[in-house]
Amino acid sequence: MARQTNTRLREKVIYSVFVRNHTKEGTFQALEGDLDRLAALGTDIIWLMPIHPIGEAGRKGTLGSPYAIRDFRGINPEYGTLGDFMHLVGEIHKRGMKCIIDVVYNHTSPDSILATGHPEFFLRDEAGNPTRKVADWSDVVDLDYSNRELWKYQIETLKIWAEIVDGFRCDVAMRRAGYYCAADTELYDAFDITYDYDIWPYFEGCFQPTGTLREYTALVNFQESEYPAGYVKLRCLENHDQPRFASRVDSDETLRNWLALLYFEKGTTLLYSGQEYAPRHRVDLFNADDAYCDMRLDLQPYLKQLRQMKRTLPMSTCFQLEAVEERAVLGRYDGPETRVRGIFDLKNAGGSVAVDLPDGTYTDRITGREVTVSGGAFDLAKAPAVIG
Repeated sequence: MARQTNTRLREKVIYSVFVRNHTKEGTFQALEGDLDRLAALGTDIIWLMPIHPIGEAGRKGTLGSPYAIRDFRGINPEYGTLGDFMHLVGEIHKRGMKCIIDVVYNHTSPDSILATGHPEFFLRDEAGNPTRKVADWSDVVDLDYSNRELWKYQIETLKIWAEIVDGFRCDVAMRRAGYYCAADTELYDAFDITYDYDIWPYFEGCFQPTGTLREYTALVNFQESEYPAGYVKLRCLENHDQPRFASRVDSDETLRNWLALLYFEKGTTLLYSGQEYAPRHRVDLFNADDAYCDMRLDLQPYLKQLRQMKRTLPMSTCFQLEAVEERAVLGRYDGPETRVRGIFDLKNAGGSVAVDLPDGTYTDRITGREVTVSGGAFDLAKAPAVIG
């Protein structure tokens, strides 16, 4: 797929929605009322976390995980009907956005319709009981893809949903935990976009005493040399499996710099439900919750500016990041006729950084303000900025 992927996906913003907790009502119809706001935020693609019925056997919490699916071909009645879902997708399309849904094909709930109708589709232990590869996932049992009839069933299921939606986010596609684990270079044979999880521990290391910006940026640069020319990474600071990013940083200014770097990096940008309000509260996957209960800081105007900046980046050219003394990152896009630089003060350290652009006045692509390069240096008090 990376050899055929439309690399303009790098310019896109995906917004992840957990329908249950996105609105007070937790329904498809209620979500429609927020589509104008999400579109204005610069969203290109709405990613709906699993929309299917949730199993009851082994359920975690009062409502259960949306990833413990009872019927891959059904609709969670708590969200609405199939007609409600199709109407929602139509409204997403009317606003110029696309819709993708979660595909959770490694496992089902223990009481799924496949567990009762096709017991031969499941992985079994030595005693012949349905089992799982990840012990902590006690609310699911794993599917066994050595059975080719299961392949046919799942392909037919995909074809059903492909008549309605624009694409799929495939859960745990690499199948690690004791089984063959595909590398990202191999995943690009099948997928347009892959997570940044290949270097995620080094991203997290930036917020721990043992990690460094230098290690993280070195691995971002390694991606640029390792993957096919058409590779697209999903860049994010948080998602439903990770802590809220605002809980990792100690100032709103540092948060803004990291967000600017997120949008600057080559790849598709992911925002997770409510992230535009800088919440520190992590949304519960198993119980009723409110993704918008912690509206600490309204970042929507800023994210709109970042979205416009992202559209100006020459993402088909060479991309590189450079850590500057563990306090800032300098980003580069270099092509035959263009040089763009991003300056990000990620430790709120101040001072200045060397910038390889001629001295002069530049227009910051984020805010439209005028900034200067003087003596080959840029004042970090003016960061974040994207110039050139």
